[in-house]
Amino acid sequence: MNLLLITELCNKIKETDLYQDLKKAEQDLENDMNLFPLFSKYQTIQSQIDDALKQNIDTTKLKREFIEVKKELEKDPIVKNYLTCYKNMNSFLDKITHLIFKDVVDSTLINNPFQRWK
Repeated sequence: MNLLLITELCNKIKETDLYQDLKKAEQDLENDMNLFPLFSKYQTIQSQIDDALKQNIDTTKLKREFIEVKKELEKDPIVKNYLTCYKNMNSFLDKITHLIFKDVVDSTLINNPFQRWK
């Protein structure tokens, strides 16, 4: 596949409703100042967990707190919409990837990579 075809494919993907919906959902997330403190808390706890793991410190309490913040974020309609758009776009990209590479990889090798040496 040459660079021109790849560029054309990328441009076509960007024209899809799925891509446009995702971009709008991203923009909605960024523009909602009410979510900023919650995202900040989410990232802070995530960083604290990473630091604690590096130092072999128990992260049980932090993980519980992280899950609670994550649940709170996921209740927000703007976040829900973003996550739905993100999931839909990933599913679409997975289908494209499968279509592009389905003839490249022998399906028997996917299921059993040592098939050819039987």
